[in-house]
Amino acid sequence: MNATRLLPFLLAGMTLVVLFANALPAAQHKHRLQKEERELVEAYREARDRQVHLAAEAHALRHDPFYVERVVAETWCVSPDGAVPLAEPSEDRQTDVTE
Repeated sequence: MNATRLLPFLLAGMTLVVLFANALPAAQHKHRLQKEERELVEAYREARDRQVHLAAEAHALRHDPFYVERVVAETWCVSPDGAVPLAEPSEDRQTDVTE
């Protein structure tokens, strides 16, 4: 068999080896980038949800005195000056007013 007849098959084989050798690390790199993208998107969603929650809490602190009283009572276990404590429901009081 002549060497010139084997040359095209040899070149084709070497080309395939080079292509697969380059494709495998590229595929692994792409997979790693996709994984990092999923993690970043999840972190972004968590941060966005936290920002919405904190914005709502800041709005309540600015505009809702009852929320401020509740936060103070929960934090320091005392009611703020001038706050009216909520009445505890007693069992002898009738909660249904139908008269």
